[in-house]
Amino acid sequence: MLKKIINYKFQIIFILIICFGIYLRTRLYLFKAEFWLDEVMLALSFIDKGIGALFLPLEAEQKAPPLYLCSVYFIVKFFGFNEYSFRFISYISGCLSVIAFYFLLNAYVKDNIGKTFALFLFAISIPLIYNSAEFKPYSSDTLICILLFLMLRASGSVCKINKYLNAE
Repeated sequence: MLKKIINYKFQIIFILIICFGIYLRTRLYLFKAEFWLDEVMLALSFIDKGIGALFLPLEAEQKAPPLYLCSVYFIVKFFGFNEYSFRFISYISGCLSVIAFYFLLNAYVKDNIGKTFALFLFAISIPLIYNSAEFKPYSSDTLICILLFLMLRASGSVCKINKYLNAE
């Protein structure tokens, strides 16, 4: 009975940390000033161009994954040419990465105190928060890495990898 109560309290703490992390990302997304120079240079690739142009070399030697650029392209076409549209994919990826990191911790960490500490550090990480409100693919990269680790765990390949890592 006591163990259930303790687990319940930790679940509440996890939810609060996730909500706090999403709040921090939302606040920066909504109140961040106009584009930085590197964001402007990437946004130039969207002016008067179709989706096919995103697979060609970008303006000002900018680099970004084509899937990220295509998703931003559709958001910009739907919501208009503004900072919020360009940063939306990064914002959503940042918020989802906090949730995905919780599931990653559940898959790999058994200790609730360790999970709480790790989740809190992830939720308040300034670079991760900042990347969630920037028109760059960094927060989507973070989300994809977390999802790949979760898929690796689900496939059972982790056991095979751990066998080789622990071999002496």
